[in-house]
Amino acid sequence: MSDQPDNLTHLIEPYGLSQEEAKIYLVLIQKGFLSALSISREIRMGRTKVYRILDKLIAKRLAEQKVDDMGMKFGATDPTKFNQLIAEREHEVASLQENLPQLIENLEKISWRKHEKTKVLYYKGIEGLKQIAYNSTRADKELLTYEIVNDMSEFVGQKFAEEMRREFVKNKVFVREMTWNKKFEAYTEVTELVSKYWETRYIDPKSFRMQSEALIYNDVYVIYNPLDKEVFGVEIYNADIANMQRQLFEYIWAQAKPLKIVSPQGKAVLEE
Repeated sequence: MSDQPDNLTHLIEPYGLSQEEAKIYLVLIQKGFLSALSISREIRMGRTKVYRILDKLIAKRLAEQKVDDMGMKFGATDPTKFNQLIAEREHEVASLQENLPQLIENLEKISWRKHEKTKVLYYKGIEGLKQIAYNSTRADKELLTYEIVNDMSEFVGQKFAEEMRREFVKNKVFVREMTWNKKFEAYTEVTELVSKYWETRYIDPKSFRMQSEALIYNDVYVIYNPLDKEVFGVEIYNADIANMQRQLFEYIWAQAKPLKIVSPQGKAVLEE
């Protein structure tokens, strides 16, 4: 095989093909219809194994067979068949997403963790903070937050941050955010979050100075600092602690001043 097909192998594999399947497909797309023996010689693979891989390619509708005077031959189908592979995988993912809540509910019923009153989880690095952010999308109706940066994209990246915002909207999680920032620049294209599921208030750092960021939802209290040299976070699963922190948040919230949202993308300012 030439260098170009060898390079194409790495482009084809993510579509659900093994390296050997990709090699045979590329031989067929280049050479046309070949016998299993010719394929075997072309890529130096045993003929029995070639037949087995051809069966898989046929099942994926990427190969077809015909019989002529020289016997059975195999060829590659049109490359547009990869569109069908993508459509099938999208359908599978959609089905998995649809069934996921029921799966989680049933697994949680039988999990030994169900009987734990208290659990503490430690996370390290940016990937740890991403996990903390993802976990918070499971909040039941409301997420309370203390923020010391303008928005999460500053430490997890804009792409991931937007995915999390879409999850909040999808799960109908209302986010109440406490900050010492007097203004926010536009930060998101998830405008439905801004218009329906987000409220932010300013608290004077002289009255209450936040040293780290925190989240409160369900029976969970989370504390983390994305600005530390050693980025880390801790999730505490305990109803009593979460309720105590929720009461503290509400006390401070009542004293905080609302920021006025002035753009669909989340620009907000404190009116003094």
